Amino acid sequence: MSNLTVRILSAVLMLAVGLTALTVSAPSRWALITAVLALGAWEFGRMLDVKFAAPRLAPFAGVWVACLALLHWPGSNAFLPAWRGSETWVWGWAIIALLVYTLAGFYRVGIETLAPWLFMNLFGLAYLGLWGSGLFHLVNGEPGWRGIFPLLVAYAGIALTDIGAYASGRAFGKRKLCPQISAKKTVEGAVGGACIGTLTAAVLAVALLSWTWVPALLLGLGIALSAIVGDLFISILKRYTGAKDSSRIIPGHGGVLDRFDSVLFTGPIAAFGMHALGSIFS
Repeated sequence: MSNLTVRILSAVLMLAVGLTALTVSAPSRWALITAVLALGAWEFGRMLDVKFAAPRLAPFAGVWVACLALLHWPGSNAFLPAWRGSETWVWGWAIIALLVYTLAGFYRVGIETLAPWLFMNLFGLAYLGLWGSGLFHLVNGEPGWRGIFPLLVAYAGIALTDIGAYASGRAFGKRKLCPQISAKKTVEGAVGGACIGTLTAAVLAVALLSWTWVPALLLGLGIALSAIVGDLFISILKRYTGAKDSSRIIPGHGGVLDRFDSVLFTGPIAAFGMHALGSIFS
């Protein structure tokens, strides 16, 4: 089976599983977002483990982020009957676990690499755990597609920014955007992608969220610009660690951070933008 066939089949399967989880129920939405964040944290930690030849603490990163996601559980059930009223316990566990994690680094990592190892690991936990949890604010408890309209606006803006940047870069690209990070990205591609992504997100914000055009265009511009930065963000880490892909858990595509890097970076910005602009223009 060719690599292209594998990529297509994996993409179709991801789309089917993702849309099913997002539209079935609020808990399934929570589970999907939690899985993306936890796997991303594991990949982040895994690349750092290889870079620094440090103790294998990457699984801890995934578990820590997954547990922190309990703060966003969309209701109580027989398994988690009191989490919504016990957020102090979740934060307490998170803080204690981080202290143990840090002590493990003090004990196992050489002094010459301790500072960058510790900083990068704690940054990864904050990025995938605290920052990434902004994705939960792009979904709500409404059934079916209406419960993910904000996420659809953000994701479409991100995806069309990426597609537009690729097409514009191929057609008009001459000046390199950030050659030290990505040799193929161009200024012309970024401008074209930003324009297409802005318009896409704005049109969907008007159609799905009943926004007026001024806040919709501002939201779209914020999504498009942050998507461009987010696409470069994981490239910096991969160059730093020497990794081609964040992992190989998605056949033909690499890892979660390879496929959802812009979403993880831009999603929380989109959630904040929707809240802020909604308040200003309401």
